[in-house]
Amino acid sequence: MPSFIGRVQGSILEDVYGTHIIDLAAGIAVTRVGATNTWGQAQVALEMSKFTHTCFMVIEYDSFTKVAAWLINEILAMAPEFSEGGMVTTPLAAILD
Repeated sequence: MPSFIGRVQGSILEDVYGTHIIDLAAGIAVTRVGATNTWGQAQVALEMSKFTHTCFMVIEYDSFTKVAAWLINEILAMAPEFSEGGMVTTPLAAILD
């Protein structure tokens, strides 16, 4: 049964009609921090207050570079055989822009 979610509290979804549904389709990250994690919301709000969209390929920004460096270090620590990498976005991002 398709549902359109209007609100989430922890692992309970509430659809637009007020029906409560246990979130059994959550990804690992959502399950770990919760769908309405207040710390995560605060971090997103902080970043969104700075800017909401900048094309990194045209104008660089530090947070993107820091995330890229962190990801590279984490991946190399887990799988040293991967010595090269790149960060890409999906074609969908270009369509939605």
